[in-house]
Amino acid sequence: MADPAFLVESNVENSQKLKWFHDFCGYLVVGGLAFVVDFCIYFGLVSAGLEPLVAAPAGFVAGLVVNYALATRYVFREHRLKRRSLEFIAYAAIGILGLCVNEAVIWIAIDFAHAHAVVAKVLATGFVFLFNFAARRALLFSKGDHVR
Repeated sequence: MADPAFLVESNVENSQKLKWFHDFCGYLVVGGLAFVVDFCIYFGLVSAGLEPLVAAPAGFVAGLVVNYALATRYVFREHRLKRRSLEFIAYAAIGILGLCVNEAVIWIAIDFAHAHAVVAKVLATGFVFLFNFAARRALLFSKGDHVR
C-alpha cells in the first residue's frame, strides 16, 4: 500500500508542475502579443531605413511594457515584491538583460551567419523569451520570501 506522505508529496509536485505549465503557456501567449508589438515597430523602423541594431531597442521597450501589463494581470498570480513600482523596475532590468541577449543574437546572426534581419529577429526572440520567462518567474513571480 502506498505511503500517504508519498501521495501528498506527489500531489504537491504535480500541482507545481501544472502551475509551471500554466505560467509557461500564459506567458507564451502574452509574449506572443508583446512580440507582435515589438516586431511591428522593429520592422517598420528597419523598413524606414534605420539600422536593425538601432531599431531593435525601440520595439523591445514597447514590447516590454505590453508584456509586463499583460503578464502581471493574466499570468503571474504570486508576487515576491509587494511594491509594483519596484517589481516593474526589476522586470525591466531582466528585460534589459534580455535586450542584451537580443542584440547579441541579432548581431551574430546578421554579421556571422549572414541571416536576413527578420530571421535574426525571430531567432533572437526565441532566446529572449526563454531567458525572460525563466528569470522573471524564478526571481519575481514564484513562492518565496516577500520583499517590500
